[in-house]
Amino acid sequence: MCFNRGSRAGGVAKSGSVFATDEESGQIVVVDARRTTLLATIKAEPGLGQIKFPPNGQFGFLVNPKTNLLHIVDSASNRIIRTGDMEKEPFQISFSDRLAYIRHRQTATVLMIPLDGIGAAGRALSAVDFDGGQAAPGKGRYPSLAACIVQAPGMSAVLVANEQDKAVYYYEEGMAAAKGEFSNYGHLPRAVLPVDRTLRERAEPGVYETVLRLGVAGSYEVVFALSSPRIVTGFQLDVQPNLELERQRKTGKLVALAGIKDRVVKVGQPVGIDFKIADELSKAPRTKLENLTVLTYLAPGAWQKRLVPQETAEGIYSVAFNPPKPGLYYVQLLQGRDVVPLHDGKQLILEAVEK
Repeated sequence: MCFNRGSRAGGVAKSGSVFATDEESGQIVVVDARRTTLLATIKAEPGLGQIKFPPNGQFGFLVNPKTNLLHIVDSASNRIIRTGDMEKEPFQISFSDRLAYIRHRQTATVLMIPLDGIGAAGRALSAVDFDGGQAAPGKGRYPSLAACIVQAPGMSAVLVANEQDKAVYYYEEGMAAAKGEFSNYGHLPRAVLPVDRTLRERAEPGVYETVLRLGVAGSYEVVFALSSPRIVTGFQLDVQPNLELERQRKTGKLVALAGIKDRVVKVGQPVGIDFKIADELSKAPRTKLENLTVLTYLAPGAWQKRLVPQETAEGIYSVAFNPPKPGLYYVQLLQGRDVVPLHDGKQLILEAVEK
């Protein structure tokens, strides 16, 4: 089965059917995802944009940026049951537990439509609004297909990314305006992806828990905050390394030990540097390695040179470096484009002085 060039990826209904819109013809194609068969074709008008269904929802929301319309599609009967006027160029749909949020390209105003009762055919759509910032999304330099309005985890609130405002706004449902904003430190937020750290009562009454994954072993400070009653406290959490994960990470990885007599060298005088390269996990010497390069550069990067080391003993690769002028020189060992780290995690720095 194929779609026209103007087709857009669509939404998935509660029934498991996939809905895709065609901008040029104004048709909505309904496909049985399991059997990959065509179920229906719904006629609308050219200019159709995004179509989305709320989680486990029967009724889908479909926007048309060219006609400023919103359609409600019934996945049970595969037909449009309601249509309403939107603001200027509606283009993106998001959901919370209770509301649908419609974002527009030519205005920062966000329209909200209650999910309750949207299946009532023939009735006018009711909507309220709030300002999702100062600048309209259409003025952004980097349009994104990713969601710029998402529900805040465990809350009746949403986060709204506004690229031109360089901010992410926090809107609490029922309020007339955004309650606050998160600074983006001068960057241009194009979308939002929240991380859920909400504590939930699961195992037994009065016991709340959450799940998170920590990528690095070490000592952490965990801060617990409760708004009512106001409680803020912290405690130490020691995370031990996962031996199996460490083994997987280090398998095949290289580590080097740099051998040099003196870190202070003379300008114009060749300096010999030896690198003993071993397997990070087994510590066994690695011989006959290819694509090795030693990169040397003068801080702050005004001069650099690449040298090819030669294997002079088992797992030992040597190179001669001749500093052309005084200054601090950084030395890195590369295999291809990857840096081979030193065993102590530090950088090899040489200071060249006049003779």
